[in-house]
Amino acid sequence: MYKVASSRLSLDTRREAIASAVGGVVDVAVVGGGVVGCGIAVDAASRGLSVALLERDDFGSGASSRSSKLVHGGLRYLEQREFRLVREALHERAVLLENAPHLVSPVRFLYPVRRRGLDAAYVRGGLWLYDGLAGRGTPLPAARWLGRQHLRSIAPGLKPSLAGAFEFWDAMVDDARLTLTLARTAASLGALVASRVEVHGLRRASGRVSGVRAIDRLTDEELSIRARHVICAVGAEAELFQERVGARKLTRAAPSKGAHILVPRDRISSGAAVVTRTPDSVLFVLPWNGHWLLGTTDTPWNQPGTQPRATSDDARYLLAQANRVLAEPLELTDVRAGYAGIRPLVDGGDARTTRLSREHAVVRSDDGLVVVLGGKLTTYRVMARDAVSAAVPGAAPSATRELPLVGAGEPDGASGKLRDGRLLGRYGTLLPEVVAPAQRDLSLLDPIAGAPGYLRAEALYAVTHEGALDLEDVLARRTRIAIETPDHGLAAAEAIAALIAPVLGWDAPRTEHEFAVSRSRVAGDLQLDMANSTARRSISSASSSRVATR
Repeated sequence: MYKVASSRLSLDTRREAIASAVGGVVDVAVVGGGVVGCGIAVDAASRGLSVALLERDDFGSGASSRSSKLVHGGLRYLEQREFRLVREALHERAVLLENAPHLVSPVRFLYPVRRRGLDAAYVRGGLWLYDGLAGRGTPLPAARWLGRQHLRSIAPGLKPSLAGAFEFWDAMVDDARLTLTLARTAASLGALVASRVEVHGLRRASGRVSGVRAIDRLTDEELSIRARHVICAVGAEAELFQERVGARKLTRAAPSKGAHILVPRDRISSGAAVVTRTPDSVLFVLPWNGHWLLGTTDTPWNQPGTQPRATSDDARYLLAQANRVLAEPLELTDVRAGYAGIRPLVDGGDARTTRLSREHAVVRSDDGLVVVLGGKLTTYRVMARDAVSAAVPGAAPSATRELPLVGAGEPDGASGKLRDGRLLGRYGTLLPEVVAPAQRDLSLLDPIAGAPGYLRAEALYAVTHEGALDLEDVLARRTRIAIETPDHGLAAAEAIAALIAPVLGWDAPRTEHEFAVSRSRVAGDLQLDMANSTARRSISSASSSRVATR
């Protein structure tokens, strides 16, 4: 098995990566730092290819931090007879559980059944097939039937009229941290990794793509990077990218919006996650850091280049679907936060997005540009493998099947509260590295003011080792404070800024700009929960505190 060392992403390593990319020639330039783009960088670098990974914003800032957090085969695709896709995804679930055990964890699910008989037989058959497609090597238990009394003992928050439920297992992951970990793994293998680099054109030589033209969004410097091969992995913006760089359209996307909401954990009494059918798809109710995460919607998205938000209509739909199986109905005032992402589905003509396949497409143009589109988070590794093989046909075989991601394993020297499951689930073997600065400043082991689920050391580590370049990177993706706290991170912003401003070289105006960006994001997030007076008061209080302390 490969042994992957730690890696460091910071303002300095970014500067060095850009200088190296501009000053030489790389084998592969990857455009897009979502889970697929970062996975491509890992795959290419593990084959011995030189790589430049270029992300316009932050790693995972698009759909790769706005998913359902599931690593799964996709039960709903069984009904669509997508058996090959489900088998592939279940195989990748096993790979992730093996190669990233600090990030990916098994989750017990309940599939409620209203009536015995045909309903139960239908679900039983689907889960039997699901387990069968996973194969004998699956590390998760097989599905089983739970009668009414057994179900009540596990999930008293479900309707007592239910006949029972099937118990089965899948897995969950913090999608943003998985994406970041892939970026760091790529860097540890020698890839040149840089965020805030926007590719706006292609270099061409002798009729072939020979690199990219870009701009450094931190310095406004124009960059020209030579590359023998270029792979576009920008998800739902693939068509826009091809237009922007003057490339012939190789693929067509049918973007689909998936919205999610969070409600407090005490609003649903259950010791397991829940999945239930909806008129168009399925609904997941998942445990998530003191909350329940409800998702997802599946509606066409026709505003290319913009980031969707969860709306009150989305929340009402999700609540209505959940209330079909809950004993105590949820209300809009229970919603604490929400988010939405765009699925980069491959255009299926006139098909509804709920019916489109999650298969991926990898297309190579006559002049050498490779575009990858479609798929889902669980199958990112397969997409990455196929993209690199298409771009560099003569390359060595993919080496990622048994490649652990940075942080995989058991950390040395961590004990007591530093072995907290939440911390290990974020950092794995890197945990001692996270808390090392506390040897000089014990206050770094204190919780962040306004976000007690995180240590001050984590905010500092986000900019010294995890490539965070602004406040939102820390609030929304290195941590999930932006969706886990009642005020959406406004109170924590003050404490975090005090820690990271000196490292990033911010002056007072830049720091105030960062606060303004966070306030703007929060205002948008509140589209779905303005009925929640508690949240409004909390946010108003945090904003007033900022004014008073300026």
